[in-house]
Amino acid sequence: MELVSVKRIAAGQVASGRRADAGFTLVELMVVIFLIGLLVLVAVPFLQQGTRDSQANAAARELWTDLVYTKTEAVRTGLPHLVEFCDSPPGYVVVRCSTGTPPTGDFASSACADGGLGGMCTLLSSGVASGNAAVVRQVTLGRRSSATASAIRLGLVGSPGPTPGRTGVTPPSNGLDLANCDSTGSARRMYFNERGQVVTDTSAHTPCRGAIYLTGRTNEDIEGNRAIEFNTVGMARAYRYSSSASAWK
Repeated sequence: MELVSVKRIAAGQVASGRRADAGFTLVELMVVIFLIGLLVLVAVPFLQQGTRDSQANAAARELWTDLVYTKTEAVRTGLPHLVEFCDSPPGYVVVRCSTGTPPTGDFASSACADGGLGGMCTLLSSGVASGNAAVVRQVTLGRRSSATASAIRLGLVGSPGPTPGRTGVTPPSNGLDLANCDSTGSARRMYFNERGQVVTDTSAHTPCRGAIYLTGRTNEDIEGNRAIEFNTVGMARAYRYSSSASAWK
């Protein structure tokens, strides 16, 4: 078999109009870079949306889980439990009461004033927050450590209106629809009796209902709204707002 020389191959390539060192031209590279930039431009909003949604979903799921936990603990221990919220940073404490009398301490505000998550941990480490109560859980929504800012705030973006069970009640600007349950005037408390019902924190212990609204801090839009609604028997339900349906789902 006759060997074909390198010179003959090169000559054939030149004759056919092909370069031996064929590669990308500057124009081709610019087109590729443009297309990559276009893809990034389109993809980034979706990535930001996904991050925002995951943060809001995680915060709503955590809150819903803790309300179920509080109801269960009230029934299991036969002792009333209190959930008290603060909004700077957004979070709450779960308090176990040793008697049927609601505690008088302002637990959440103390936690906020003492630096947020660190303050809540300090409050927990002290064991007893008041003469007849002990903090059993503390949460700062949307924050993994005291060094990072919360990605969640209590409240809503836009005007999505109340959740289905709160029709006719305008959601408060701080996201805490608890006025019917909290006699202190601050509307920050949920009181679970020993049967797991949500009742007023007065001696009458009248059954009450309400909702907590929250949203992501970054890239806020109405789709980022989440809500936890609870009824008089302590059952909690999570909602997300759908702009396409203009309703809580």
